[in-house]
Amino acid sequence: QGTGDHLKNELNFETMKPYSSGKITGIVSNMPKIEKGGHVFFKILSKNHEFWCAVYKPTGISTVASNLIKGDEICVGGGVRKASKNYPRIINLEFFEIISLEKNFSITNPFCKKCNKKMKSKGQNQGFQCIRCGKKHSKKITVEIPRKIKKQLYIPKISAHRHLTRPSQRIGITNKKSDFDKSLSWFCVYRN
Repeated sequence: QGTGDHLKNELNFETMKPYSSGKITGIVSNMPKIEKGGHVFFKILSKNHEFWCAVYKPTGISTVASNLIKGDEICVGGGVRKASKNYPRIINLEFFEIISLEKNFSITNPFCKKCNKKMKSKGQNQGFQCIRCGKKHSKKITVEIPRKIKKQLYIPKISAHRHLTRPSQRIGITNKKSDFDKSLSWFCVYRN
């Protein structure tokens, strides 16, 4: 208990049976969906197979999962839930680690450098114009949107841990090996 050993084995399409557990590394293949209750569902692509992942609201990491975008590389670990009428087999996440973040770009109207305001469209294929000073620009611009998440390991809050999950303060600490002293008597009968 409290070791996290159940998440050390690699899951793949063949070994992902209901009630099994492990980890899988892949690329987020769709934008996360936030369902009723705040639960987040998304798919990851690993070795040409897509796997559904679920992050539930009580874990406290559902807001982080909702900020993932298509193309982020992550390692996820958890238990496999059997298929239901709404979803195929799904991995109930107990942790996820962001390995690399995809850049997030948005196409927007250009800014007027003089007025520091967004320009307005003059009409289809007519460019853009600042409504304050009249400055013109021919096309939209691409802007990088800063990401709200970082490359790190995300684990649920303690109240949402399973009894098998390794607590955050024990991550990176190896358990001491205990050797059994065979010279000691290990069986006793106590009488009152």
